[in-house]
Amino acid sequence: MPSEVLSGATIYYETHDFTAPWAPKRPALLFVHGINSSHEHWFNQVPVFCRDRKVISVDLRGHGASSIPPDGYSAQDHAGDLAELLDKLQCNAVTVVGASLGGCIAQQLTARIPEKVKAVVLVGSCAQVPAELNRAEMLPMIEQMGFKNFLASVLPTATFSPNAHPGLIDFALRIGASSPDQVIKLRTLGGLAYDDLETARNVRCPALIVVGEDDKTTPRHCSETLRELIAGSSLAVVPACGHLPHLEAPDAFNPILERFLKQHPEA
Repeated sequence: MPSEVLSGATIYYETHDFTAPWAPKRPALLFVHGINSSHEHWFNQVPVFCRDRKVISVDLRGHGASSIPPDGYSAQDHAGDLAELLDKLQCNAVTVVGASLGGCIAQQLTARIPEKVKAVVLVGSCAQVPAELNRAEMLPMIEQMGFKNFLASVLPTATFSPNAHPGLIDFALRIGASSPDQVIKLRTLGGLAYDDLETARNVRCPALIVVGEDDKTTPRHCSETLRELIAGSSLAVVPACGHLPHLEAPDAFNPILERFLKQHPEA
């Protein structure tokens, strides 16, 4: 299993590249998952898009096969890891596709390494955690229930639409609850603190914002705010879909991403 030892964590990653040897080299696609997820969430995208570009998918610190540092779970910390990883991989041009917190990390990467980030795709994301996810109000309830029990009770309805396949919900829950409670707590609380309108306002590369029509975690108003903040960005709404369109509705999501990449061939 490929991994890189960075200054703050050891990050697991996978690369896939089935482009024709004579094809022009385009910026790689970097897929970044959200809280309590893993690189496995992109199983509907990696086999499709690696035919056209090199694809990199990662496990953020504290997730999947990556290491579990005692702290450092903000979007800024994760962006630092990914910037360092791209250096190690000698990858100088990427389009970053981030879901949920992964979209916040994508915004932070554009601020940290603007010369490398050629475009961003923000899926079910935000510039600041919405009031619906008030950390101070949620924490006592979560700690009383236990983080794994909280995930089991909330994830099906908060993350997915009623149309989602039960097997898909079980898949996401298995990944989210595969760590000890303390690790789930660290990464959840780190992500729920995100608030950075200014970084979104300073995104200068092409940007696509995608949101599920039935997203209850980062409702549509979060994506509309991103569109207002990021000059020249576009918004796509996936009907009858929850928080993770790439996972729940790949037949709708993948063509949206493909069109965006064709519109920005150097992105």
